[in-house]
Amino acid sequence: MRPQSIVLFERVVLASIGLGLLSLLLTASMFSDIAGMGGAGMGLLIGIPLVIFAIYGVLIYFVARQASSTARWIYVVLAGLGLLFGLAGLGTLFEFPGHLVLLTLIQHALTAASIFLLFRPDSMAWFAQGTPH
Repeated sequence: MRPQSIVLFERVVLASIGLGLLSLLLTASMFSDIAGMGGAGMGLLIGIPLVIFAIYGVLIYFVARQASSTARWIYVVLAGLGLLFGLAGLGTLFEFPGHLVLLTLIQHALTAASIFLLFRPDSMAWFAQGTPH
């Protein structure tokens, strides 16, 4: 049986991805309205985050379902870098509409919480065993 921290990790990350998708949709429509962006530019604006979400989905599976310590560390590094870049960009974040700022801040908080959950005692014991239950 999966420990509670891992179950909660999976839910928190999925909520974060859901907020990211919502933010992506709101941002894409905002950019297309403002800049008349279309074609390849819009494809990149939407495509790159979707690839990143897919990578996160694979990592979540291996972390939350297969007890992969390697996937856990890859997730921690990628999520940590995302948080660092997010903190570095806080100054420009406040140039966007309030709802996007709020979504982004909640998403960063969920990411930080997900990393924390991977190092709780019950999840550490589960990763030490290396096999799902």
